[in-house]
This record gives sequence, C-alpha cells and structure tokens, in this order.
Amino acid sequence: MKETEVERRFADHLTAQGWEVTLDDPGYVDVIAKRPEEITLVAETTGHTSSPGLDVDTMVGQLLRRMTDLSSATRYAVVVPEDVVPKVHRIPREVLRTLRIEVWSVPASGAPERIDQ
Repeated sequence: MKETEVERRFADHLTAQGWEVTLDDPGYVDVIAKRPEEITLVAETTGHTSSPGLDVDTMVGQLLRRMTDLSSATRYAVVVPEDVVPKVHRIPREVLRTLRIEVWSVPASGAPERIDQ
C-alpha cells in the first residue's frame, strides 16, 4: 500500500467519523483533521517502502517538527500500514505516550484503527 493510499483511507475514515479533513496543507503536514468541538488531529503517514524502518523514523521526525501546539486541543498521530506497526513500536511506548503521539494502523482491508498504547 503506497503512502497516498494510506493517507486517503485514513482521511476517508476520519471524514466518515465527522472530521473535516485537509490533505493539501501548505505546512507539509500529510493530514490535518478538525472536529466541531475544536479538536485538531495532525498526522503523518507512510506506506510500504523498501526501507520501512528508516521511513518510519523519518515520518516520526517530520511529526516532531510539526508539533507546534502542545495544548490538549491538538492531537498528533503516525499512520502506517498494518504490517509496518512493529517498526513504529521500536520507539518505546512510554515515549509515544509522553509525546502524546497516537499510532494508527491501516489494514489491507477494513477500517483504520488506533492502536492502544
């Protein structure tokens, strides 16, 4: 699954859940989603590549650079194909929790789901 498909499936899932989704952000964020109750979700995505571990590391670094609002009104997430989740979990879960980074899995079929940490 290419990054664009991961991004599109995640965006479609959020839209179906009532989020207003932007994919073409001028700040280079892959997905920005807003809820009516003024919650913002900023997400970086990656797909299948020849070097998934390196690409997950790059994706997380990109997300860290975009973490400009640390208020409780903004959430951050990494979104990957289901079989790439183990590469994300090389990052200690306590670090992900401390940084309030959600992990989302996009399966080959079915809806994306948040992976509890």
